[in-house]
This record gives sequence, C-alpha cells and structure tokens, in this order.
Amino acid sequence: YESWSLPFSVLLGTPFALLGAMFGTWALGLDNNLYTQIGIVLLIVLKRWLDTLVIALPLVLEAMIFISVTWLVARPRPDVPRLDGSPVDSSFPSGHTAAAVVYAAMVVVVFWHTRKVWVRALAVVVAVFVPIAVATARIYRGMHFLTDVVAGALLGGVVVVITTRVLTAAAKRNAGERTPPPH
Repeated sequence: YESWSLPFSVLLGTPFALLGAMFGTWALGLDNNLYTQIGIVLLIVLKRWLDTLVIALPLVLEAMIFISVTWLVARPRPDVPRLDGSPVDSSFPSGHTAAAVVYAAMVVVVFWHTRKVWVRALAVVVAVFVPIAVATARIYRGMHFLTDVVAGALLGGVVVVITTRVLTAAAKRNAGERTPPPH
C-alpha cells in the first residue's frame, strides 16, 4: 500500500457497507426479507459489489417507475369479483409481475459465475416460469387485465437489461481506470 491509512479503509469498508445496508433497509421501512439477505451476503461475505447492485438496483428502479406510472395512469381494476383486496386501487401496470421479472436479474449473476449447463438451464426455467405464474395468478384473482401484466413484464425486463448494461459498462470502465499505464 502506498499509504498507511489505506489498509484501514479497506478493513472498515465491509462493516460500514453492512451497517449502511441495514440502516438503509430500516430507514426506508423495507422488509429484511430473503432478497435483502441475499444482497447483504453477496455484498459482505463474497465482496461482489457488482452482483449485489445488478440484483438490487433493478428492483428499486422498478418500484419507483411502477409507483409513478400507477399514480399517473390511475387505471381502475377489472370490474369482476376479486379474490383478494389491495391498498392500491390502480391496475396498470402489474407491479407483482414486474417484480417477478426483475428477480430474473439473479439469472444474470448465475450466468456470470457458473458454466454448468444444468444450473443455467434451471435458472432460466425458474426465471421464465415464476413471472408467468405470477401474471396468470394476478389475472385469475381479478386484479389485472392482460395488458397490465404484459406492461409489468416489459417494465421488469427493460429495467433489468438497462441496469445490467449500465452497471457492467461502469464496472469495465472503472476496472480500466485502475489498471496502471504501461511504462
């Protein structure tokens, strides 16, 4: 190390990242669910910053866009008997379907870290099946029109693709800046 203080900042980075993640989860009133815990494990234990961001950032962006579009469009739910209620009375787009597609960002991370065909195939099957099951359930329960779940799926897919491309480009650019110039 070129400085005596650099090792201390490296050693303190992990505890501060953990505290920051926990504080952010608490301050925003978010659930400490399995998704949060996977992100923290990737972030802290495996020191996979890019993986964590590729999984977490699309979900945050999807939620922000979903809330904005829901408020702007204010489309009423289908006029059919519903099997459950919702605090949100707007139908477009389906946030459940969008979130289910966003969880497919985990497939991107799986593809980065394994070459095993069966693991990749399983990840893809789950990433395709879960959003279809969620979309079907949302329509069946009378909460959405078909166009709502299609829009939700497109929203989730676009957010994952854009976020992954932006973050990987930034990581490559950042890695290029860290390489020492040739002498």
